[in-house]
Amino acid sequence: MVGVGFAIVWAFVFFQLLDTGLAIFIVLAVIVGLIIHASMWGPQSSFITEQFPARLRYTGSSLSYTFAGFVAGATPAILTALLRQSQTSWMPSLYVTFLLLLTAVAVLAAGRIRGPVEAVA
Repeated sequence: MVGVGFAIVWAFVFFQLLDTGLAIFIVLAVIVGLIIHASMWGPQSSFITEQFPARLRYTGSSLSYTFAGFVAGATPAILTALLRQSQTSWMPSLYVTFLLLLTAVAVLAAGRIRGPVEAVA
C-alpha cells in the first residue's frame, strides 16, 4: 500500500514536470513513474492468482487480468479529455488519484484466500 501513496503524490508531480516542456524533466518524470509502476506491477501476478482456488486459478486470473485491461483501456482517452477540458494538469492528476484510491480499496477488500491449497487433479 506504500506504493499507492507514492503513486498518488507522483501523479501530481508527474504532470507538473510534463507541463515544464523540458526534456530532462519529462525523462525524469517517466523514469520515476516507471519505478513506481514496477513496484506495484511486480506483486500483481501473485496477488491475482491468490484470489482463486487452484482449480480455477488459470481461468480466474486470466479473465480478471483481461477484464481489467479492457476497463483501463479508456484511461488515456479520459486523461486527454480531462486535460483538454480543464487546460490544467490538476484534473488528470485527480483522476489518477481516484483510480489509485479505488485500487487500494479493492486490494484491501480482496484479502487473501484462506485454507489449504488445493492440488490440481
